Amino acid sequence: QTENDETAAAIQRAVIHAFSEVKRPKDHELAPHECWECAEIRQRLSPHSFDSVTDTDLDRLHDFLPLLGPKGLHYYLPAFILRSLRECNWIGIENLIFYLSPTQTSLQEREDYWRDRLGVFSSQQRAVILSFLDWLESSAVGPNYGTEIAAARKIWRLHA
Repeated sequence: QTENDETAAAIQRAVIHAFSEVKRPKDHELAPHECWECAEIRQRLSPHSFDSVTDTDLDRLHDFLPLLGPKGLHYYLPAFILRSLRECNWIGIENLIFYLSPTQTSLQEREDYWRDRLGVFSSQQRAVILSFLDWLESSAVGPNYGTEIAAARKIWRLHA
């Protein structure tokens, strides 16, 4: 087992611990829109706790993070992080990195959207997300996303 694998395992434990007290959202809080994408999100995620969503479901939903409501994101973002810790080059890694690092323009133009989502995370949960970003930077995919990882660090520290 490499040092990076040991670090990933430690972060997995920290993610599970930091998010274990978050309440599972009701279906309408998970993905609030009445579109087919939100219906699929509810169908695939609602039967599972964040730490038991299948890789198949997460792979299918890899680009659906923006559709989660604030409570849905708070509860299920850890599932996407855990998926990345199991396999850093999974199909959804790029979408996760981009979602964790919204542009300044997006933060300004969609201020309510981002305030509602970033505001739900505790300082402990933000610290775990920052640890994940540190791990990601040192992973095989990290060099491809240095700018985005640096931007994500600023955002998750700023809103702490």
